[in-house]
Amino acid sequence: MAALGSRKVATLLTPRKAVGFSLADFMATQGDGFWFDFGQTDRLFQENVGSTPADDPNEVIGLALDQRAWGGRSLAQVAAAGPELLVNGDGTNAAGWSANFANVSSVAGRFRVENTDAANTTAGRIFRTVPCVVGRTYRLVASGFQVTSTARIAVNAGSANFGDAQVDANTTNGTITKYFVATSTLMTIILGLSSATLGHVAEFDEVSVKEVSPRQALQATASFKPKFQATGAAFDGTDDNLLTGYLAAAGANFLITKVAVPATIPAFQYIAGLNGASAQTRFGLGINTDGTVGFAAGNTAPIVSRGTIDVRGQTVVVGLSLDAASVRGFVGTSQDYSGALVGAVDTATPVRLGSFNSNGTASTFFAGSIKAIVAGRQFLDLETFNKIAAAL
Repeated sequence: MAALGSRKVATLLTPRKAVGFSLADFMATQGDGFWFDFGQTDRLFQENVGSTPADDPNEVIGLALDQRAWGGRSLAQVAAAGPELLVNGDGTNAAGWSANFANVSSVAGRFRVENTDAANTTAGRIFRTVPCVVGRTYRLVASGFQVTSTARIAVNAGSANFGDAQVDANTTNGTITKYFVATSTLMTIILGLSSATLGHVAEFDEVSVKEVSPRQALQATASFKPKFQATGAAFDGTDDNLLTGYLAAAGANFLITKVAVPATIPAFQYIAGLNGASAQTRFGLGINTDGTVGFAAGNTAPIVSRGTIDVRGQTVVVGLSLDAASVRGFVGTSQDYSGALVGAVDTATPVRLGSFNSNGTASTFFAGSIKAIVAGRQFLDLETFNKIAAAL
């Protein structure tokens, strides 16, 4: 450690690669957690109901998929290996599909849907439900073909009504891929027509639903979405944030992230964190104005529980870990803070990335980039932190 006035700076902020350590295996052993890697573009999408990749500089990120349970595989590999949840989606057998204002048949290996609404007010559709787990992310793939009407493909948590659809897409001739978060234990898959004209027809084929990720980070508002950059997810320090579904545990927890820190910090910025209805139930990481890392835990604010290393203008791995009694803070390759846990951590408010989730409201925004971030349920020592840090 080298002295710089009264401030310490790290002479080595990048841990050496841990031999024989697999972050994928380690994360898979956690009882719960998340792992977002904003350098892997196959799991980043511009919409919060994903379809368009966020893989070029300055493209916004509305959906990031959690890879904690992937075992080091790509999204394509996870989807290929996952069990099919939709019965009779291949177009050869319409058994089990229900119809509204429509006739359905199988023609040349495709579902043919014909509108039967003589009043010409409702577009015909067929539908069926798939079992889901609320909060998990699923991939819908479906091919649609216009015969006399544009094909319409949707997912809905309630009735087979296009107007209530969570996913809604039209195609004249092509395959649609969407990633959606289940809001119900039964999600309705809807195939139909954009036109309400009597006798109009569209066809569908190879409809598939698979679970791909236990969690996700979401942002629906366009101006609140971080941007994809070489440094990771770049947040603007004003309103950008991504909401995860992850809740901290009552006991051991950790939060570790590789970040590019701004050179100037005009006011405290949260990299990620939360508190509940009481402001004294904090859990999170941030940067103080002097560049030291703040470790928010229970009653103790991160401007109080802080380290000594100045990380301004650097790319660095920082981490927080705690159990029911103690708090540890890590920066670079060092344990930079230790203290007692005063109070408790909220276990009902999800972690927000790029800001602080204050009982459901985003605040105290980060103006840097998150390259990767992991969370889990273990009280970490320095050796384990450095193994994780080296793998990020």
